[in-house]
Amino acid sequence: IILYSLEVSAEIVYAKLLSLYLYETFGLVVPFMELLSKSRLLTDERYQYVLLGREWLESIENRFIVFDKSLNAKKLYHSLVPILQSKGILEKQGDREVFIPNNPEQLIVVAIDHISIVVPSDGKTLKQEMDLVSQYLLSLRNKYGISPVVLMQQNREASSVERRKMEMSEPELGHTKDSSNIVQDSEIVLAVYSPIKDKCVNYR
Repeated sequence: IILYSLEVSAEIVYAKLLSLYLYETFGLVVPFMELLSKSRLLTDERYQYVLLGREWLESIENRFIVFDKSLNAKKLYHSLVPILQSKGILEKQGDREVFIPNNPEQLIVVAIDHISIVVPSDGKTLKQEMDLVSQYLLSLRNKYGISPVVLMQQNREASSVERRKMEMSEPELGHTKDSSNIVQDSEIVLAVYSPIKDKCVNYR
């Protein structure tokens, strides 16, 4: 997994992951803020569990890579391609290059959270930069077989008062914020929706 975390730092991502590991492995509830010693200090007993969790984190560090700096399409491409090239070789077959992975069973997930925070470059608008990121991901998917996962927000129209009154606040494909090109480039689009939050009485 290669995660471009544009909202939170890598430190927080790893702390949340460690918190989840401690709960699933030992049944121990340790909030990530406590792991970072920002809410209260860890007890000696909990610290011993954290050391075990740290060993686990170190064991997966080459399989879970987090980038938490500002991102644009060019930075995405130049940071991602060397990693992908290390996972296999490009072999000339006729008029085209075919990527032969070192491990055919390995799934490479490239996630961006979330794409509206990319920084426009070279005079581009935010939409143009987002669209270019999507084009690069599509190209790299076709060339290296990656599985891109792009998180997006909804636009304001999706949760307008008029739509809520008619109980039509369920997300639609046209409700993505800032650009619809990412949706068009996608094979699967999933939306998270809570009818309870929108107080829908007769939701299907």
